Amino acid sequence: MKNPRVPLLHNRMFVALQIGGFLSGFGDQVGAIALYWAVMTATGRSLDMGLITLLLGLPGLLSGMVWGELLDRWSKRWIIFFGKGLLGGIFYAMGDLQHTVSIALLYGLTLLAGLLAHLMTIGSFAMVPDLIGSSDLLRANTVNEVVTHLPIVVGPLVAGWLMTAGGAYSALRLAALSFWFTAALIFFLKSPSENRQTAGNCQFRSHGFFGSVGESLRAMIQNPALRWITVLMDLSKTDHR
Repeated sequence: MKNPRVPLLHNRMFVALQIGGFLSGFGDQVGAIALYWAVMTATGRSLDMGLITLLLGLPGLLSGMVWGELLDRWSKRWIIFFGKGLLGGIFYAMGDLQHTVSIALLYGLTLLAGLLAHLMTIGSFAMVPDLIGSSDLLRANTVNEVVTHLPIVVGPLVAGWLMTAGGAYSALRLAALSFWFTAALIFFLKSPSENRQTAGNCQFRSHGFFGSVGESLRAMIQNPALRWITVLMDLSKTDHR
């Protein structure tokens, strides 16, 4: 009897996507903990810790809808590549600037990081159907979900060890490298249906970018269940950080 798991393991593009997803989530965890530690060390104020948490988590309530629309309209690979590359640059800059700049600039960089934080999670689920097709989609999404949550366990352990050994600087550097490695993996991904556009997507795009984002926002606001699910999921991701 044929092992049904073999196709997923032999799909190099899918495996690369999972490695990239793990590295991205790992960078999120390590970078966030290092950032909290750097801010607490620099200012000693719990208020700043709260603001950093808010700036990392709150943008995801709205940016997810924007990323979803962008990923539907343009190349998923290029959007994730540039997004992860930029996020790596942000955390690299935080490592260099944590002791030499005002806290206001650090807030600004953190807000940018919060806007980019959910891109890989949304993008990986959007790319799985292109890489797998419909036959193994359920199993592929399950694997993707597990890989997405693995860094929640591994990341804080590594971040704690790094900050003990080399301080927040080393952890922020590692986070930046994780994002850059993710960008490199995504750059080399080739999806069989990357440029394929269905009739449904064409019809969806006819509403315009801002119209589609506004439609999604109105649906979330008007539907209490959807609104609370969105808020709770975003808060849970912030708690994991």
